[in-house]
Amino acid sequence: MSRPPPKPGAPVQHPGPIATDRTPHAYCHAFPMTVEIPAGQPLTQVLGKAAEAHGAETGFFYIDGLDLAPFTYVSPAVSPDDRHAAWYSDERHRQATRITDGIVVLGHKEGDWFLHIHAELPEDPETGQPCDLGHLLPHTVMASKPCRLHGVGVKGAAFVAAFEPETEFTLFRLYKTRDSAPSDANAILTTIAPNEDVCHALSRLSSGLDQGEAKVIGLGSLITAAFHDAPPMTSPISEIFFGKQAQINADGTAHLPVKCANAARDLHFGCLKPGAAPSLITVETLIWTPGLT
Repeated sequence: MSRPPPKPGAPVQHPGPIATDRTPHAYCHAFPMTVEIPAGQPLTQVLGKAAEAHGAETGFFYIDGLDLAPFTYVSPAVSPDDRHAAWYSDERHRQATRITDGIVVLGHKEGDWFLHIHAELPEDPETGQPCDLGHLLPHTVMASKPCRLHGVGVKGAAFVAAFEPETEFTLFRLYKTRDSAPSDANAILTTIAPNEDVCHALSRLSSGLDQGEAKVIGLGSLITAAFHDAPPMTSPISEIFFGKQAQINADGTAHLPVKCANAARDLHFGCLKPGAAPSLITVETLIWTPGLT
C-alpha cells in the first residue's frame, strides 16, 4: 500500500521518532581541493584516493564540466510503501553526457568511500530525453574524458552513511573525528533534519564562525520552496543542490540559489526565501570561510 504524498505547506510526518538535534554539526577545517579525473575509472575511487592524499575525511565538489560515460540515475518520487515520506523513481539510463552543473558529496559507507551526487542533466536530442535533475548512482559514474573537479576537503569531521531512525533511510550522518574542534577551524559540517527551514538553520549555524561571509556547498531535498526571483515550487517532494554563489552574507542573511526537481520532473531554479524552504529528508551542507584556509 502506497502512502499519500505529503500535503504542500504541512510538516512531513516521518515514520520514526523525531531526532532531538535538528542540525547536528561539527566545527572543522576546510581547504580547497582540485582533483584531476582520468577517463575510465570509477569517480568514487578517484575522489577517495585524492581525499586520502590530501588528508581529507569528507569532501564536496562542484561539477562544472564533467563528461560522463553512460550512467544510471533516479529522481524523487512518491513513496511506494505506507511508511516513508518519499522515495525514488525507477532507474533511468543516460548515454554519454556532459554535466555542467551539480554537486558531489564524498563520504563513507561500510568502510569504503561513497558518493552522493545531484546533477542537472541536459536534454538529449538523440534519445529525446528532456532536461532533468537526478540522483546519480555512484557505482555507475565514471568520466569518459579526462577533466578536473574543484571542491573542498574537510578535516575534523566526516559524513558516514548509516541508518537514520526518524526517516528510516540510510543517510550521510555527521561524525566528529576529533574530541574538540581543530584550532584552525574555519567551517561547519552539518545535516539539516526534516521540516527545518534551510535558510534559518544555515544562518544560525554560520554565526558560530564569526568570520563574516561564508560559502555554502551541499545538496538535499525540500518540502516545497519559495524563491526571491522565481515562481514557487509547490511540490512537497523534491531534490536540490546549491549553486556556486550560495553563501551566508556578512549580516547573517542567507543567499541560497538552488536547482531542484520535483516528483513530476518539473525543474525549478531560484534563490530560496527564508522561512519557506523546509528540509524533506536531509540537507548535507558545508559552511566555510575560504579566506581562513
